[in-house]
Amino acid sequence: MSGVSAQARLEAARKRIEEAKARTRDLRPTLETIAQEISDRIHAGFEAGTEPGGAPWEKLADSTIRQKTRKKRSLTPLTATGTMRGSTAVEVAGPHTIAMGVGAAKAQRYAGFHQFGSDGGKIKQRRFLPIMGAKGGPYKFDGSGHMARAKSMIEEKIVEFIIGKSGRTR
Repeated sequence: MSGVSAQARLEAARKRIEEAKARTRDLRPTLETIAQEISDRIHAGFEAGTEPGGAPWEKLADSTIRQKTRKKRSLTPLTATGTMRGSTAVEVAGPHTIAMGVGAAKAQRYAGFHQFGSDGGKIKQRRFLPIMGAKGGPYKFDGSGHMARAKSMIEEKIVEFIIGKSGRTR
């Protein structure tokens, strides 16, 4: 009897593995939730003047403060016109992919300098996207600081989705 019981348990386990495998073909439902969480954290960073991990952005140089004051612009870093902040997007780009970046062409010209800093350090690094790496890549998700909680949530949502606890019907 125990051989039959073990065989039944094995078949049930195989069935669950096949179901989980099928669910991993397209993670978009879970990735939508994750993308929104990342987007919320990016925008919270702009509000607080911090990197996604929570470290404060580098203070503005005195020369930049004088220039912004003359032009009657905000003295908060990365908010001069709001173009970069307003065009920062996080979206699901495929069944296993979240893409993030800056959409406005005007902002694309200088977003990389802020994210990675400039050669020689004239423009200080003020990361606003939760990615790490040198300019030109390769890049990886930064799960440090405040983003550690997001990373845990992301891992939890993916596991829930794969094992079928996300509420999604097959």
